[in-house]
Amino acid sequence: MGGELRGPIPWADAGGSLGLLDWWAGWNADPVVLLNLALVSWLYVRGVERLWRAGPGRGVRAWQAGAFAAGLVAVAAALVSPLDRLSDELASADKVQHMVLMNVATPLLVLGNPVLVLLSGMPAPYRAAAGRAWRRVDAGGRLWNPFLVWALYAAALWAWHHPVLYQAALRNPVVHDAQHLTFFAAACLFWPRSGACGCTRWPGCCTCSPRPCTRRRWASSRPSPRGRGIRTTRGGPGRGG
Repeated sequence: MGGELRGPIPWADAGGSLGLLDWWAGWNADPVVLLNLALVSWLYVRGVERLWRAGPGRGVRAWQAGAFAAGLVAVAAALVSPLDRLSDELASADKVQHMVLMNVATPLLVLGNPVLVLLSGMPAPYRAAAGRAWRRVDAGGRLWNPFLVWALYAAALWAWHHPVLYQAALRNPVVHDAQHLTFFAAACLFWPRSGACGCTRWPGCCTCSPRPCTRRRWASSRPSPRGRGIRTTRGGPGRGG
């Protein structure tokens, strides 16, 4: 059942109660998760700083940056906090973890206009290549067809709750990580096109219309050759650091 224990909680004492030390012992220090969170945070802060050279709010508003930060906190709550360890023992905690990833963290990240800001934060040698790769993934906007992304979102939920895949995820940590990655990727496609967060109305939301918006925003956000202010040109990402 939803609240059924799958096994003893490894960081509870003999009586089953959780003390402060037991609570801290339940945190997940997976270096892959921590390094990815640190890298994304660094790129986003760097991107905001670069876009805001022309003034606060350029390219991404302060509340959007705050939403993205809250999304990263939600990801950490799902994958780093004791909820991750508890999800190995309680089916209900496992479902909460998935809902936090798909229905809390991802919409907040989407609200932060991540495509534009993360591309802006990349070092110059990688920025143009990443922009070209994004345009290929975008596939002329076909990937963002609302019926397709809704179908992928539903398929990810249904497939991973098939008994065979669900039990495999419980037994194998690598499969469990793949489950989380699939859920997160499906949600990243779903939320920009769902309209639930209202971002399809934003004129500057790169997650809603990535290809044309990215081109337009990059055109208005490229630093001048002397690094003073912003020049308005058409074209791809600037080559400034």
